[in-house]
Amino acid sequence: QIGDGDADHAYWGPPSGMTMNRPCYKLGPGKPGAELYGEWAASLAAGYLVFKDKGDTTYANQMLDSAKSMYDFGKSNPGVYVHSVPNVDRFYGSDNYKDEMCLGGVWLYRATGNQGYLNDAKGFYEAGGSWAFNWGTKKVACQLLLFEETHDSKYRGDVEGFLNDWLPGGSVPYTPCGLVWRDKWGSNR
Repeated sequence: QIGDGDADHAYWGPPSGMTMNRPCYKLGPGKPGAELYGEWAASLAAGYLVFKDKGDTTYANQMLDSAKSMYDFGKSNPGVYVHSVPNVDRFYGSDNYKDEMCLGGVWLYRATGNQGYLNDAKGFYEAGGSWAFNWGTKKVACQLLLFEETHDSKYRGDVEGFLNDWLPGGSVPYTPCGLVWRDKWGSNR
């Protein structure tokens, strides 16, 4: 991460005008951020599928190799980003890495057919409802992808429960004009 949340949020202008101190933070051994590595792996594995289908196998294979590397690093260095960069917690915190590592596992399974990745994803699965789908929690996405791959009803039940919470009559309130209103900050997430 480059920047400081407090300084960055206090500035409202183009990036070219940011002249304040912008510290740089990095992840690595002893500085975990498995949720980022899992999400990077998922994105790269999905990109592999797209570029492979378009015939650019050289680029696709580079993406797949990077996805595997990112995933392996996240798996061997569990822990959340906010423990490595505490300043981020007040802005875009995460208290869990399992949902993103699950996404990485499922997408790598889709890209490779390697059952080990799907087994990993099942191991990262967490049952139950999710407050939202946002930067800090992608639990319902993990549940949905696992259902798509396995057709196991436990995953389907989790996803249906999440969606039912957001439908009229569910646990998430609506404004008088029909906007689903989970929270005053980031109300449309």
